[in-house]
Amino acid sequence: MTGRRIALAMAGLTLLRPGDPRAETEEGMVIFSALRGVVLARGRPVPGARVVRSWHWGLTDERGGDAAVTDAEGRFGLPAVVRRGGLRRWLPHEPFVEQTIDVVHGSATQAVWMLDRRNYRPGGELGPERSASALAVTIELDAPLAHRGPVYGRATIAPLDPAVPPPA
Repeated sequence: MTGRRIALAMAGLTLLRPGDPRAETEEGMVIFSALRGVVLARGRPVPGARVVRSWHWGLTDERGGDAAVTDAEGRFGLPAVVRRGGLRRWLPHEPFVEQTIDVVHGSATQAVWMLDRRNYRPGGELGPERSASALAVTIELDAPLAHRGPVYGRATIAPLDPAVPPPA
């Protein structure tokens, strides 16, 4: 490798430095934060609803998804999605992850979360310079589609209050 190539590679490595809002955690790059939430219709919990989460990660072109079923109180939980990114993580890039969540209940499927994530911080869905170990999510199936903070859909998000117990 020539001296010029080495210098360019080293310059690229400094772009994702600690404190940078795009930087990965010790575990890796957070593609979708951990979620703990509740699904409601007319203000009442919706048991047995399937919460389907999906993502498209621009860096690697990975498409993935997972799901959870709400309990008797309408609660659900999904773990954080964390990736390493391989050697590509060291290349200069703009973090970009398309995130969606749909809720399937009975014969209906409703889009409840649409967000373009632009960082790798835990809780980075909250917006620039914000983070949280997990997110508290409230999904209101009868609400109209609208911007609710950073999320477009029927979901509102907030940093998870440690006093809120996760679903059983």
